[in-house]
Amino acid sequence: MLPFGRKERYYNGNDAYKYIERLLKNGKNIYIVSPYIDKYYASRIKAYSSRRRFHIISSSGEKEAMDMLRKGRSPIDLAMALMTVFGVDSILYYINAFSSYLVAISVIIVAVALVSFSQSRKKNIFVMKPRGFVHAKMYISEKMAIEGSANLTYKGTHSNIEHILVTEDQKKIGELRREFWKMWDSLSE
Repeated sequence: MLPFGRKERYYNGNDAYKYIERLLKNGKNIYIVSPYIDKYYASRIKAYSSRRRFHIISSSGEKEAMDMLRKGRSPIDLAMALMTVFGVDSILYYINAFSSYLVAISVIIVAVALVSFSQSRKKNIFVMKPRGFVHAKMYISEKMAIEGSANLTYKGTHSNIEHILVTEDQKKIGELRREFWKMWDSLSE
Protein backbone atom coordinates (compact mmCIF):
# COMPACT_ATOMS: atom_id res chain seq x y z
CA MET A 1 0.00 0.00 0.00
CA LEU A 2 1.07 3.53 -0.62
CA PRO A 3 1.19 5.94 2.30
CA PHE A 4 -2.27 6.81 3.62
CA GLY A 5 -4.26 8.95 1.23
CA ARG A 6 -1.71 8.85 -1.59
CA LYS A 7 -2.56 7.35 -4.94
CA GLU A 8 0.82 7.92 -6.63
CA ARG A 9 4.39 7.84 -5.48
CA TYR A 10 7.69 8.35 -7.25
CA TYR A 11 10.42 6.02 -6.12
CA ASN A 12 14.16 6.32 -6.70
CA GLY A 13 16.47 3.60 -5.48
CA ASN A 14 17.73 0.07 -5.79
CA ASP A 15 14.83 -1.93 -4.43
CA ALA A 16 12.06 -1.41 -6.97
CA TYR A 17 11.41 -5.14 -6.59
CA LYS A 18 9.35 -4.42 -3.45
CA TYR A 19 6.68 -2.75 -5.57
CA ILE A 20 6.98 -5.07 -8.57
CA GLU A 21 6.78 -8.22 -6.44
CA ARG A 22 3.69 -6.89 -4.68
CA LEU A 23 2.05 -6.24 -8.04
CA LEU A 24 2.94 -9.74 -9.32
CA LYS A 25 1.69 -11.44 -6.15
CA ASN A 26 -1.56 -9.50 -5.72
CA GLY A 27 -2.85 -9.07 -9.25
CA LYS A 28 -5.09 -11.50 -11.11
CA ASN A 29 -4.56 -10.11 -14.61
CA ILE A 30 -1.08 -8.73 -15.04
CA TYR A 31 0.23 -6.83 -18.04
CA ILE A 32 3.98 -6.44 -18.48
CA VAL A 33 6.03 -4.44 -20.95
CA SER A 34 9.77 -4.78 -20.44
CA PRO A 35 12.62 -4.91 -22.92
CA TYR A 36 14.42 -7.50 -20.81
CA ILE A 37 13.17 -10.37 -18.68
CA ASP A 38 15.67 -12.71 -17.05
CA LYS A 39 15.38 -16.30 -15.80
CA TYR A 40 14.76 -15.10 -12.25
CA TYR A 41 11.57 -13.25 -13.19
CA ALA A 42 10.53 -15.84 -15.79
CA SER A 43 10.53 -18.43 -13.01
CA ARG A 44 8.61 -16.06 -10.68
CA ILE A 45 5.96 -15.44 -13.35
CA LYS A 46 5.73 -19.15 -14.09
CA ALA A 47 5.24 -19.88 -10.38
CA TYR A 48 2.54 -17.20 -10.05
CA SER A 49 0.73 -18.21 -13.24
CA SER A 50 -1.36 -20.96 -11.70
CA ARG A 51 -3.67 -18.31 -10.25
CA ARG A 52 -2.88 -15.33 -12.42
CA ARG A 53 -2.99 -14.46 -16.10
CA PHE A 54 0.00 -12.70 -17.64
CA HIS A 55 0.22 -10.81 -20.93
CA ILE A 56 3.81 -9.87 -21.69
CA ILE A 57 5.41 -7.73 -24.37
CA SER A 58 9.17 -8.07 -24.39
CA SER A 59 12.14 -7.86 -26.75
CA SER A 60 14.18 -9.97 -24.35
CA GLY A 61 17.10 -11.71 -25.96
CA GLU A 62 17.48 -14.09 -23.03
CA LYS A 63 16.31 -17.22 -24.83
CA GLU A 64 16.09 -19.46 -21.79
CA ALA A 65 13.84 -17.00 -19.95
CA MET A 66 11.55 -16.55 -22.94
CA ASP A 67 11.36 -20.33 -23.48
CA MET A 68 10.31 -20.73 -19.84
CA LEU A 69 7.47 -18.26 -20.36
CA ARG A 70 6.29 -19.74 -23.67
CA LYS A 71 6.30 -23.40 -22.71
CA GLY A 72 3.65 -25.18 -20.71
CA ARG A 73 4.51 -27.31 -17.73
CA SER A 74 8.11 -28.11 -17.00
CA PRO A 75 9.54 -31.65 -16.77
CA ILE A 76 9.84 -31.09 -13.01
CA ASP A 77 6.07 -30.50 -12.83
CA LEU A 78 5.45 -33.77 -14.67
CA ALA A 79 7.90 -35.69 -12.45
CA MET A 80 6.21 -34.33 -9.32
CA ALA A 81 2.78 -35.31 -10.65
CA LEU A 82 3.97 -38.83 -11.48
CA MET A 83 5.57 -39.24 -8.05
CA THR A 84 2.31 -38.13 -6.41
CA VAL A 85 0.26 -40.54 -8.53
CA PHE A 86 2.56 -43.46 -7.80
CA GLY A 87 2.65 -42.56 -4.10
CA VAL A 88 -1.15 -42.64 -3.92
CA ASP A 89 -1.16 -45.83 -5.98
CA SER A 90 1.30 -47.48 -3.56
CA ILE A 91 -0.82 -46.54 -0.57
CA LEU A 92 -3.89 -47.99 -2.26
CA TYR A 93 -1.93 -51.15 -3.03
CA TYR A 94 -1.02 -51.71 0.61
CA ILE A 95 -4.52 -50.87 1.82
CA ASN A 96 -6.20 -53.12 -0.73
CA ALA A 97 -3.48 -55.75 -1.15
CA PHE A 98 -5.98 -58.56 -1.45
CA SER A 99 -8.46 -56.86 -3.77
CA SER A 100 -8.86 -58.48 -7.18
CA TYR A 101 -9.65 -55.06 -8.69
CA LEU A 102 -6.37 -53.48 -7.58
CA VAL A 103 -4.68 -53.57 -10.96
CA ALA A 104 -7.68 -52.06 -12.74
CA ILE A 105 -8.06 -49.34 -10.10
CA SER A 106 -4.33 -48.53 -10.29
CA VAL A 107 -4.42 -48.20 -14.07
CA ILE A 108 -7.52 -45.99 -13.91
CA ILE A 109 -5.98 -43.75 -11.23
CA VAL A 110 -2.79 -43.27 -13.23
CA ALA A 111 -4.71 -42.60 -16.47
CA VAL A 112 -7.09 -40.09 -14.84
CA ALA A 113 -4.23 -38.32 -13.07
CA LEU A 114 -2.18 -37.98 -16.26
CA VAL A 115 -5.13 -36.75 -18.31
CA SER A 116 -6.19 -34.25 -15.64
CA PHE A 117 -2.58 -33.12 -15.21
CA SER A 118 -2.22 -32.45 -18.91
CA GLN A 119 -5.48 -30.49 -19.03
CA SER A 120 -5.74 -29.05 -15.53
CA ARG A 121 -4.06 -25.73 -16.02
CA LYS A 122 -4.73 -23.68 -19.05
CA LYS A 123 -1.89 -21.59 -20.29
CA ASN A 124 -1.93 -18.35 -18.35
CA ILE A 125 1.14 -16.72 -19.87
CA PHE A 126 0.87 -14.99 -23.23
CA VAL A 127 4.03 -13.52 -24.71
CA MET A 128 4.40 -11.11 -27.62
CA LYS A 129 7.86 -10.41 -29.02
CA PRO A 130 7.79 -7.39 -31.32
CA ARG A 131 9.86 -7.19 -34.51
CA GLY A 132 11.34 -3.90 -33.34
CA PHE A 133 12.87 -3.23 -29.94
CA VAL A 134 10.40 -2.30 -27.20
CA HIS A 135 11.98 0.03 -24.65
CA ALA A 136 8.92 0.87 -22.51
CA LYS A 137 8.58 -0.54 -18.98
CA MET A 138 5.09 -0.94 -17.55
CA TYR A 139 3.69 -3.34 -14.97
CA ILE A 140 -0.07 -3.25 -14.55
CA SER A 141 -2.59 -5.12 -12.41
CA GLU A 142 -6.12 -4.33 -11.26
CA LYS A 143 -5.08 -2.25 -8.25
CA MET A 144 -1.59 -1.03 -9.04
CA ALA A 145 0.54 0.10 -11.95
CA ILE A 146 4.24 0.84 -12.21
CA GLU A 147 6.06 2.63 -14.96
CA GLY A 148 9.60 3.91 -15.17
CA SER A 149 13.11 2.72 -15.84
CA ALA A 150 13.19 -0.75 -14.20
CA ASN A 151 13.63 -3.76 -16.48
CA LEU A 152 12.12 -7.04 -15.26
CA THR A 153 15.48 -8.50 -14.31
CA TYR A 154 16.98 -9.27 -10.93
CA LYS A 155 19.66 -6.63 -11.44
CA GLY A 156 17.12 -4.09 -12.71
CA THR A 157 14.89 -4.43 -9.67
CA HIS A 158 17.32 -5.34 -6.87
CA SER A 159 20.57 -3.48 -7.51
CA ASN A 160 20.27 -0.80 -10.20
CA ILE A 161 19.19 2.64 -9.09
CA GLU A 162 15.84 3.04 -10.84
CA HIS A 163 13.17 5.71 -11.08
CA ILE A 164 9.57 4.47 -11.11
CA LEU A 165 6.09 5.84 -10.63
CA VAL A 166 3.84 3.60 -8.54
CA THR A 167 0.14 4.37 -8.78
CA GLU A 168 -3.04 3.03 -7.27
CA ASP A 169 -5.17 5.63 -9.08
CA GLN A 170 -7.83 3.64 -10.96
CA LYS A 171 -8.08 6.21 -13.75
CA LYS A 172 -4.32 6.06 -14.40
CA ILE A 173 -4.34 2.25 -14.20
CA GLY A 174 -7.15 2.16 -16.78
CA GLU A 175 -5.20 4.50 -19.08
CA LEU A 176 -2.08 2.33 -18.84
CA ARG A 177 -4.09 -0.85 -19.47
CA ARG A 178 -5.58 0.74 -22.63
CA GLU A 179 -2.07 1.76 -23.74
CA PHE A 180 -0.90 -1.81 -23.18
CA TRP A 181 -3.70 -3.22 -25.37
CA LYS A 182 -3.02 -0.64 -28.10
CA MET A 183 0.59 -1.78 -28.13
CA TRP A 184 -0.42 -5.48 -28.08
CA ASP A 185 -2.90 -5.00 -30.93
CA SER A 186 -0.42 -3.04 -33.05
CA LEU A 187 2.13 -5.84 -32.68
CA SER A 188 -0.30 -8.61 -33.58
CA GLU A 189 -1.29 -7.05 -36.93
